[in-house]
Parts: sequence; C-alpha cells; structure tokens
Amino acid sequence: MKIVFISNALDHIQMPLCDEFYLQTEGNFHYVAMTQSSGIRSDITPADINRTKAYVIRPYEGKEQEQAAKKVIHEADAVILGTAPEEYIADRMQENKLTFRYMERLYKTPFTLSNTPRRIVSAFLHHSRYQKKELHLLCAGAYAACDHEIFGNYRNKRYVWGYFPAFREQNVEELLTRKKNKNIVEIIWVGRFVGLKHPEQVICLAEYLKKCKIHFHINMIGYGEMLEECKNIVRREGLLEVDILGSKRPSEVRDYMDKADILLFTSDREEGWGAVVNEGMNSLCAVVASAAAGVSSYLVHDGENGFLYDCKNQDSLNRKVKKLIMNEQFRVQIAKRGYQTVRDFWNPKNAVASFIKLTTSILQQQQNPVKEGPCSPAPMIKDGWFRDE
Repeated sequence: MKIVFISNALDHIQMPLCDEFYLQTEGNFHYVAMTQSSGIRSDITPADINRTKAYVIRPYEGKEQEQAAKKVIHEADAVILGTAPEEYIADRMQENKLTFRYMERLYKTPFTLSNTPRRIVSAFLHHSRYQKKELHLLCAGAYAACDHEIFGNYRNKRYVWGYFPAFREQNVEELLTRKKNKNIVEIIWVGRFVGLKHPEQVICLAEYLKKCKIHFHINMIGYGEMLEECKNIVRREGLLEVDILGSKRPSEVRDYMDKADILLFTSDREEGWGAVVNEGMNSLCAVVASAAAGVSSYLVHDGENGFLYDCKNQDSLNRKVKKLIMNEQFRVQIAKRGYQTVRDFWNPKNAVASFIKLTTSILQQQQNPVKEGPCSPAPMIKDGWFRDE
C-alpha cells in the first residue's frame, strides 16, 4: 500500500509515526514537508531535519522536488493531509481518491457574532463541498468530531486519531521500584509557560499541598512568556518544593518522567492534543489531566488509568492529586493501567497498523475492523461534558 503524509516540517513528535509508516509499508511511504524547520528550537529539532529521512520530499526547494511530491500524491492509495494548500489534494478530490484530513479540533475558541460568518465560509470551502467524495477525517483530539458536526461534515467518516511520540518499552516492576525508593512523591509538569497551558494551576496546587503538610516535590519543565512570572511567585511564596527547570531536550524530559510518580497536564480547550500525556503514561506516571484538552478524553479514563479534572476548578485538580499522593497502591495501579494504554493502543506501531486496516476496509468497501483506539469511529464528545463530583 502506498501512503503519503503531507504537512509542515518533520519534527520529533511526528517522526516515530512516519518511521513506522515507512517500515510497515515496506518503503511505500513519503512525507511531503511543506516547510523547512525554523531551527528556533535547535536543541529539539535540527534545522535540516527534513534531510535526515529518505522518505521526505521537500517541494519548497524547487520544481524537481515539487513535481516529485505531486507524483507520489497522485499515485498514493491513501493521502493524509495535515497543513498544506488545497491544491495538493485538488486532483485527488476530482478523481475521488481516498484522502484523510488530519486535524485537531476546528474551533479552539467559542463562536461569536464576528467569527461565525468566516467559519461558515471556511467550513464550506475546506470540508462541506467535498462531502460526497472519499474525504475522511482523522480526529487528532477528542473534540474534533463534535466541531465538524456543527456543519454536518464527515458523518460516518470520522476516526479517532492523535499524536504518537516514540514508545519506550519499560521493565514495569523495575521502574516502579526505582520510583518507590524515594522519601517524597515526585510530580512533573511539562509545557510552554503560556496562558492556555495554565502553569499557575501547578503553583496553586503546590500552595495547597504545603498547607496540607504533605511531602512532595514538583519539577516544572519548559519555557515561555509566563516563565519569569511563575519563578517570581515561587520565590515570593517560599515554595522550596517547586523547581522550575527551564527548557530540556526531549530525551531529558523523558528521563525526568521516568523518575516522577505523577504527571500534571493543565491545558484548556485551546490545546489541540498534548503529547506529554502519552509520554507520561509511557513512563508509568499517574496522569492527572484537564478534561478540556484534546488528548485527555481519548487516553484518560477517569479513575481507571488516570484522573481527569475540571480545568476551571482548582479544587478539582487539588483533590485528585492529593488522592494519588495519599494512596500509593492506588497510584501504582493507575500508573500501570496508563502504561498499558500506550503499550496496547497509543503508540506509532499500533496507529499505523490500524490505519492500514481502516484504509484497506474503505478501499474494499468493507466495514471498519478497528473497534478501539486509533482509527476506531470517533465518538461525539462535547465541550464541558466532564463534571467532577
């Protein structure tokens, strides 16, 4: 099967998925990179990352690469379209060839009188006019299906999807033993220090735990406009239990996760996904995640393999974390189930295998055989569905 994925520059999050596509298609896979890596975060993604993989085509370099991209797109059995101009799928739509849009939620901010007309036009131009074609939707976030239902698009053609960072096979008991050999519970938060990520909630949590006389330690990793503000609050409040470490390489972040007991994910509805949840589960962290973000409702089943909390309710976060700190046996059980979630379903190998099964079923006009995890039918999950009792 020939598969093409079109999007921006290749990065460290998409590379494991693309490597797996190349492996499982026996080389019949291409990634069409529409842009060159900016190199702004060269410690994470090198500027020439598009040149590190043989399967990458770079149409921005000139006519030869552009023609090569158009050729593989035309000949592909299935095309996954991320961020790219419409012209790259125009011929496929005209010939009714199987194509998937790869999208996070469409409306990260609510509808208003000013943005509604623009959204109606955009929905028609990019989605509605193709609904009789073989254009399907990979929902990279739990709220994408519901956003598209507003205009009736992709009915019976929406599938669970997301992001699939590299999976680390863990010796579960050995890693849990290393985590256990500490005097306090280690908590980790990873993300940009910006409004939608709500790092301030982590600091409020620290103040609460300290008042409760609970022993804990929090590492916060990342960079952003709120970084200095958060550092100042930590210093002012004398929160010696909180270390703000700044930016770290992806491999270093994973090492910190391997040492942590609990991972916090505090993003609001503007977070399309949140790959740190995948990674935290992979590192046997008990995850406490905001239900408003795209990843949460797909990966986290509240009270089973992690905790969800109401992003607008600080007490909701405080109570969930306190419960995990105070009950080690329950925390370990949650961590094990989270690891099973990424080991069995949310990893590049299973995602690609499931995509090939789905694509084959569509091409052969058969029923989708995937019932759980990536490529299963996307459920309708509405904003505000989660209510913490």
